[in-house]
Amino acid sequence: MMVQFRLPSACLAVRVDHRLADRAARRALRAGYLRAKVTTVPEYCEKRFGPGTRVLVSALSLIACIVTKISASILAGGILLRVVAGWDLWTSVPIIIVTTGLYTIGGGLEAVMYTDVLQAGIFVVGGLGGLAIALQRVGGFGEMALTLQRAGLEQNLHLIRPADDVSNLTTGSFSGLLIASVWYWCVDQVIVQRVLSARSLAHARAGCAATDYAKLLPPLMMVVPGIIARALYERCRMDGTGAEQLDGCWCTARLNEPDAANAAYPELIVREFPPGMVGLMISAMVCAMMSSLSSIFTVDVYHRFLRPDASERELLWCGRIATAATCVIALLWLPVISQQRGEFYLIVQNASSHIAPALATVVLLGIMWPRVNSRAAFAGLLSGSVLGLAAYGVNLAFEHECRAAVVGTTIGGPQLA
Repeated sequence: MMVQFRLPSACLAVRVDHRLADRAARRALRAGYLRAKVTTVPEYCEKRFGPGTRVLVSALSLIACIVTKISASILAGGILLRVVAGWDLWTSVPIIIVTTGLYTIGGGLEAVMYTDVLQAGIFVVGGLGGLAIALQRVGGFGEMALTLQRAGLEQNLHLIRPADDVSNLTTGSFSGLLIASVWYWCVDQVIVQRVLSARSLAHARAGCAATDYAKLLPPLMMVVPGIIARALYERCRMDGTGAEQLDGCWCTARLNEPDAANAAYPELIVREFPPGMVGLMISAMVCAMMSSLSSIFTVDVYHRFLRPDASERELLWCGRIATAATCVIALLWLPVISQQRGEFYLIVQNASSHIAPALATVVLLGIMWPRVNSRAAFAGLLSGSVLGLAAYGVNLAFEHECRAAVVGTTIGGPQLA
């Protein structure tokens, strides 16, 4: 029986998407951020468009940080600790947020960046090692593809989906995700502040280039192992293979349910990886959850508009208080997060796709087109953001009804709480 496995097409699409975004980032760096001697994206917007645009970009960046970065960390942490420790969302999330806040308050951006480097190194080594282990467990790429085909899940092997696949539209993958990628890599302060802390323009370009090539690895380190986890579950469900492993029986994983499927990779780590690698990968994933706080409020609101003559010590304490306040807001956002259902990736993309277009468009047009003036930038950013946030609010309020209307059925599985 012939089985077509098209992982290379997925890798190519990821590479094209992020290389385009990276090229835009390099152009932005050459034309704007570093040469303008700014420390934040809103500061650049003030130099280009005026103080009103800076305030609006600062507010939108803080909202984006909470509903995308911190929300993603909350969801990922809740899923991981539910699998590893059996904790529910209301137990795991406060622990993650408080721990993140404490080490960020104490160590600042330097501590966050050292954590990024540490978890990235562990992820690369552990991820590639985990890929080899997962492939050995499933019997190789061919056996994985054959198992999914027997289960009627051959679409999981393809990036290009049919038009009736409402959850993963191909048009969205090649248009909407490109906009979100440009925002994420070129405009989002959580990412840009790493570049702005570079010693020179050459170091910043080298970092962008290294990240560009590093982004080729996630399909192999994360996507393929997740597909393997689903294949192992389907094999156990169809044939009983692995059911004799009482503690690691894949038949109990329920990966056919959208919410339970979010835990595919943590389930694979716990059930199939050797004990030493389990601890290593869990440590890296915890580190990754603790890298999502930004410095926008201190620089772009407090120092610029409230206390222009503030000392370095005062700004340091303001940053610590702002970090603590962000953690509190994240906790208040928890009831909304706990109601989210469906695929984790789509939940995160749902938030960013409503916020990203206006921010990415205004900043990149400001860099690339000198004729864009301050009034047009402010009006476009304000109208686009209001419409995007309103649509996101409606989406959250009527999520269940929208899914039922589009898919034709309700989405099963328990909530994330």
